[in-house]
Amino acid sequence: MDAVWYESEWAPSMLDRLAVALRGLFVITETRVLHPPDQVIAFEGYFQTDPESAFEILRPRFEALGYTPILRRHGQTDQIIAQAGVFRPARSQPWINLILFLATVATTIWAGALYGSEGPLNWTQGVTFAAALLLILGVHEMGHYVAARLHRSEVTLPYFIPVPPWIGMLGTFGAFIQIRSPIRNRKALFDIGIAGPLAGLAVAIPILIYGLLTSPVVPLRGAVALEGNSVLYWGLKVLIFGRPLPGDGFDVQLNVLAWAGWIGLLVTAFNLLPLGQLDGGHVLYAMLGRGAWRVSEIGVFVLLALGLRWPGWFLWAFMPMLTGLRHPPPLNDITPLDPIRQAIGWLTWILFLLIFVPVPFSVVEFR
Repeated sequence: MDAVWYESEWAPSMLDRLAVALRGLFVITETRVLHPPDQVIAFEGYFQTDPESAFEILRPRFEALGYTPILRRHGQTDQIIAQAGVFRPARSQPWINLILFLATVATTIWAGALYGSEGPLNWTQGVTFAAALLLILGVHEMGHYVAARLHRSEVTLPYFIPVPPWIGMLGTFGAFIQIRSPIRNRKALFDIGIAGPLAGLAVAIPILIYGLLTSPVVPLRGAVALEGNSVLYWGLKVLIFGRPLPGDGFDVQLNVLAWAGWIGLLVTAFNLLPLGQLDGGHVLYAMLGRGAWRVSEIGVFVLLALGLRWPGWFLWAFMPMLTGLRHPPPLNDITPLDPIRQAIGWLTWILFLLIFVPVPFSVVEFR
């Protein structure tokens, strides 16, 4: 939006009050009204203290005046934008979360009971599958939830999505939480984004390993639906079974624990895609700032190319476009990540490459 100068009878008093709130924190070199009459006011200049500390002091001062502060940097110039309005989240309804969770318990038990069954439904197997899968999904979402609460972000409890097994073979389309307040800074954005995938993997990998240890290796005959190999999954099978699988007409026949663990890795890889407002998009923006926007655009084209091998990638290329490929900045977009978080971020991208599956599912004919 092009900046315009604007003056009126009220403007000097409001500008003065906001300017007073900046005293001791920020030296003003220029003041502009970006959205008249008083919706968006920009103060340009430089900070007298570190931006993170300044933001924590400034936010309650601005909120007392009915404004939210937004910190930006353009080249060598710092900018504090006073946005009219203070976010007040409405109360959530936990009973909705409970009903959806109970429904998802039922549908995942049903899906697990159907898994590999050619006769009567195996309800014991169903309970085992549901417990393993919902533990992985639940820990993933609670990782986000706890990180958000630690950073004083308003957040809902997890919403689980139940699906009848004839629509979704897992009995669920996963779970999500809703962040109901603006994210304060890049550190909060990073922690909230990365906590879910790392927490989920901490549960999914042990479940997968135990499941593989208790799953048989069987010969493959006829048309067989195969789960895809990530580098990590392939390596685990080599360590456990002593050979690459599938290979020489044999593969491991996953029991429900191994199946839930493999799904846990796949779901984590989906969420870590560096696109828009997926978990990976949060992490990438926290690390690179607006440079993440270009990576998201490139990522969509990569997924479209992979979609020629597995059509499901077309859906994952399209979904981030619904909320926008350009991740919105946090309120304080100036303070960079510390070196420890940067290192954890790069290690997480290595982990993403280890669990990414180019072709998650395929049907192969064996004779």
